[in-house]
Amino acid sequence: MIRIPRAPATRPSALGSIVCRRCPRCRMGAVYRSIFQMHNYCSTCGLDFDRGEPGYFTGATFVSYILAMMLNAFLTLTEAVLFPDRSVVRLMAEASFLTIPLFPWIWQYSRILWMVFDQSIDPSDRGGSPLDPWAASSVRLQMVGRGKVRVSTDHRGGPRAGSGDRES
Repeated sequence: MIRIPRAPATRPSALGSIVCRRCPRCRMGAVYRSIFQMHNYCSTCGLDFDRGEPGYFTGATFVSYILAMMLNAFLTLTEAVLFPDRSVVRLMAEASFLTIPLFPWIWQYSRILWMVFDQSIDPSDRGGSPLDPWAASSVRLQMVGRGKVRVSTDHRGGPRAGSGDRES
């Protein structure tokens, strides 16, 4: 039997990375550690997910609200088609009740969509991987413990405030 070699793995699409909740820059590293915990940095490319800015995900609350309202409207309309004899208030209450268990996923996808939007407007790296010393020389690699390395950059490629560097 003749085997045809496969092409090397290609970079996933933007939509695929959103659905799989992957890094918005490299589209490979996982963003979430568990259902309610995010990684601080991408394990593949080292992207700081919150860009080191307090309140970075404030915009994600608006995305979360829009996603929840769209889902609630969809469920209300679906129920209205399936149960035309029920009142609108009852349909909306039932749709809201069905939406509550989905809040963790709405929260996750709102943050992913916010990061993808932010990376498309203001990419944190216009060159190669930040782990490549020739592409971004201002990236700080710090030993955290047990052989783990933490990448510390701000969104412009410089060291983050409070990362141990003091300008003299």
